[in-house]
Amino acid sequence: MTTVDLHPDIGGLGVHRRRRLRPGTAVALIDFDNWYRATPSASVGAVLQHCLNEVVRALVELTEDVLYVLVRIYGGWTENGVLTALGSDVAAGCAAADPFPLAIMNQSRIIHGEVQLAHQLSIAPHIHLGDTSRRRWGPSRLRLNGTPLPPGCLETMERCPARILQKFTKSPTRSCPVDACPVTAESAFLTREQKMVDTMMTCDLLDYVHDADTVAVAVVTADSDLLPPLIHARSLDRCRLLLQTNLPYWTSEQVALVRACGIDYQGPEPA
Repeated sequence: MTTVDLHPDIGGLGVHRRRRLRPGTAVALIDFDNWYRATPSASVGAVLQHCLNEVVRALVELTEDVLYVLVRIYGGWTENGVLTALGSDVAAGCAAADPFPLAIMNQSRIIHGEVQLAHQLSIAPHIHLGDTSRRRWGPSRLRLNGTPLPPGCLETMERCPARILQKFTKSPTRSCPVDACPVTAESAFLTREQKMVDTMMTCDLLDYVHDADTVAVAVVTADSDLLPPLIHARSLDRCRLLLQTNLPYWTSEQVALVRACGIDYQGPEPA
């Protein structure tokens, strides 16, 4: 892709300095954590290769106008300014799993492309957004499904494991229920969260659908938070759109709405 300024810089921050797309570009926006969650026992490299093959194949089959595929992979790649362990594994796996150039034998054409980790917004690649992984000490507060015990519980209130865990996680400073144990909930549990991933994907989706050289965009996610921007992008009627997932998290109503809007859907059929 040629490096050009699409628009004048705004405020000297480097906004609107994305590289110009090649004609006939299809874009894949992939939340890797969603895809990886479906097969956590597989290696990162194997999951990445399977994901790229499935997504690129789906885009090429969506329209014969595809000549080039740009794949952007989102996730919690950095923490405290350095790559996380998962980020390092995915970065290393991208080169090995790169499917390009891809020969489409029945159509006698070669599809070229590139795979990149998404660290910044597509429209503002010079602006560092900060870490996309955050470490939280202690778990989120748990709430029991039932009061004072979960339905069907066979234990007493003092022995019910669910109730014991619920009490232990009530606040970060709660002490372990074992007598004389000094461990607190804050020191016992560690949670890592992705930050800004959905909003980055939303911004990039709307950026690319406005580009005249984009012929298709695939959004790969199990998160229905991407439904509003998908509908927004479809309303612009500028290119083909594909929602792809391998997790059964989208409801039948949501999938029906996606299809009614003219967005292609590939994933488990809701019950």
